[in-house]
Amino acid sequence: MTTEFLNPAMVSTFLLFYLTGRTLNYGLIHLLGYHAAAALDDIGGSASSRPSVSLPDFQRSSTHFKHIYHQRAKGHQLLYQTGFILMESGVTWATTALFNHFFPAGSARIWVWLGCWLIVLIAWTIGYETYFPKVFRLNVLMTEHGQPVFIRRGVPLPRIPDNMRADD
Repeated sequence: MTTEFLNPAMVSTFLLFYLTGRTLNYGLIHLLGYHAAAALDDIGGSASSRPSVSLPDFQRSSTHFKHIYHQRAKGHQLLYQTGFILMESGVTWATTALFNHFFPAGSARIWVWLGCWLIVLIAWTIGYETYFPKVFRLNVLMTEHGQPVFIRRGVPLPRIPDNMRADD
């Protein structure tokens, strides 16, 4: 039996499969003629009373949405998604491996690991979302299910309805 608290390979592989499956599911939803709104719907409670679950709000794709969506930088979008999936699972693996190496066993270990993992993951995600468009000279066309949709700089931005804006 291993002395590791969490197996880094198992944790990061789970996240890798989850994020890949989520990306493929959203691609399938696009093929079926729907898209996720920019904002997520909170189900199950208000901000002050009960905990809630955030779920995507799927809407039928209009002709206007399809026209805007097809102007995205498809290659950069694929590169972003692939990098995001690999980065998230890689950061999870590294955080878990370092945690197993440096922190002694204890009853509160899961909470310490979870806190460390979330802090590192949030910092890497913010950095990735900030610098990816700058490195590849992209603009954010809109946000869908919390993920940016990119367009190359220099391509005129189409008029985007309020319910598809990135700042929602």
